[in-house]
Amino acid sequence: MSTSDPQIADAHQNHGIGTALAQHVADHARSRGAHTLTMHTDAANTPMLHLLRRLGLSQHVRDGTRIDVRVPLGTVP
Repeated sequence: MSTSDPQIADAHQNHGIGTALAQHVADHARSRGAHTLTMHTDAANTPMLHLLRRLGLSQHVRDGTRIDVRVPLGTVP
């Protein structure tokens, strides 16, 4: 398992880059046999939380200022 911390610069947000990146990650993970993505984000990161909701998050746990999110790959558009 590998982890990374991709970020979209503020000036480039709201152009679909994060959505395209998330879709690519989901497609790649699914092709390698994964069933679920687990992501971590700051609770104040509203754009990321909206993206994760659109992707079909099924579960989230808040731990202080961090939110751990699980997205079943079968629901990713």
